[in-house]
Amino acid sequence: MLWLDACLCLSADRCDGQAILTSKNVINVKSVKNYMSFILSYRYRRIDMKFIFQKFIPFFVLIIFSALIISCENPTESKEPDYDYTVQYKITGSASLVDVTLNNSTGGTEQYDNVPVPKIYSYKYFEDWFLYISAQNQGQTGTVTVSIYYKDNLFKTSTSSGAYVIATASGSKP
Repeated sequence: MLWLDACLCLSADRCDGQAILTSKNVINVKSVKNYMSFILSYRYRRIDMKFIFQKFIPFFVLIIFSALIISCENPTESKEPDYDYTVQYKITGSASLVDVTLNNSTGGTEQYDNVPVPKIYSYKYFEDWFLYISAQNQGQTGTVTVSIYYKDNLFKTSTSSGAYVIATASGSKP
């Protein structure tokens, strides 16, 4: 073990007659010169660099090598999700124009007038937990179908037929 000395006085005139505290003994030293000769004669264990390299470096190399193996990714695995969009709202049917109300990715409500059918609203990132879409037929005849896809899987769907009908689909994210 390496023992270190603690001396609060730094010059010869301030250290005369004072006690210097070491980790082993309290020594009365007359001057810094005497103190320095004491340090030189005192038996300290040297830090043996050869010992450190022989004993500890292989251990650190093993740790670094292990960390590299653990952090390496399998090149066949992809971090990309298996879906293109988190949420998609799809409007289909025989109606030509619809008015649309939907819940967007941040939880806000959006409305669109005279939207041509078919129409898709896609969100790569969808922070809100609630999904909602409604579409109202703006014609005298026709059908309107609204569908919600969550991670490319059909989540909810609804169909309405007739003049000015409304199709609505909603729910909490699975």
